[in-house]
Amino acid sequence: MNVGRGVVGALAAVGLLVGARALGAGAGTRAAGGQPSPTPSPSTDVTRVERDWSGQCIPADRDRQVSCSPVRLAFWNNSGNALAGLLRFFGIANPTEQDVLAAYIRIHVQAGDLKVIQQLTQALGWPAVRVTAVGLSATLGAEYAEVSNIGGARAELAGLELTHGSEPGLRPDWFVFGHEGLAPGQSCRVYSVPAGQADGCAGRWQQPVTRYFWPYRTCVAVLSYPSLGAGLADLWRYWTPGAGGP
Repeated sequence: MNVGRGVVGALAAVGLLVGARALGAGAGTRAAGGQPSPTPSPSTDVTRVERDWSGQCIPADRDRQVSCSPVRLAFWNNSGNALAGLLRFFGIANPTEQDVLAAYIRIHVQAGDLKVIQQLTQALGWPAVRVTAVGLSATLGAEYAEVSNIGGARAELAGLELTHGSEPGLRPDWFVFGHEGLAPGQSCRVYSVPAGQADGCAGRWQQPVTRYFWPYRTCVAVLSYPSLGAGLADLWRYWTPGAGGP
């Protein structure tokens, strides 16, 4: 489905016009290859796990499944106009094309579908900052999270925080970004051992880092603007090699 047409009306219909800084929060996206649109820094990585840009169905976070159920897959792809049937179930007797588009946008944005989020934010001229990869740098001996602006306008990072931690229930470490910005398509890296790397994000860790991005288990990376009251900007649940999935 092409989300570029009727985007503003559809977003307004589902209450997703939440400002340029935070367009929905991913509810548990999966690491599954794919190439992010932002060009990554020259790679000296031992291993790298990237966000999925394929547009394939992302399971609901509560399901903790690697693949979508047949029902969710039907809604994800709007197979057989499944979303119109869902809207009628919830009391909209004659769903319009805009109603269906709004439902499509909601399910994809809430799941953290980077492909749709990129289409939306570029069509609207909004920034969209997301964690697009985690990795190990061979030459630096450090782990990193790659943060990219996949949207259509410059993103100011002042006030943004990155938290990460292993599940379940462990206190996360958090990184506060400095006063810099990312142009559309631009990326920077938050290193576990910052040492003035040219591609490093400006900012600082708020305490000594105790859990890194590469724990060989399920991990969660979260971007938020707590000082601005804007809430969640991104959440990515990923598995590094050896973790074996959920």
